[in-house]
Amino acid sequence: MTACLALGEIEKCVRQNHIIRARPIGHSSQLFTLMFLNSPSGMAEMRNLAITTSGLYSLSVGKIREIAIPLPPLAEQKRIVAKIDELMQMCDQLEASLRQSQQRAEALAASAISHLTI
Repeated sequence: MTACLALGEIEKCVRQNHIIRARPIGHSSQLFTLMFLNSPSGMAEMRNLAITTSGLYSLSVGKIREIAIPLPPLAEQKRIVAKIDELMQMCDQLEASLRQSQQRAEALAASAISHLTI
């Protein structure tokens, strides 16, 4: 199960019948709610409430209403979202750096092999 945030980017979007639209109520940041639902704690909460058949999890609208989302003050929610965004950008940069290092290592290995076989 994965949660996503749709902001109306696609006009006249049609959802499949197993997708449920939910809107947080109260003083909740949409991004904070999304990040919680996709966190290990949020995923565990959804799995505990879900029914499963053949390994496929299903949540009814009633069960979705039962999901307990810990809500710090709105300012703290926004700070948490900003920090997660910052950390995710760092992860993206590290991933790109690792890809470049791997490409350089492969090129170096290919060059070494070609010099040894000549």
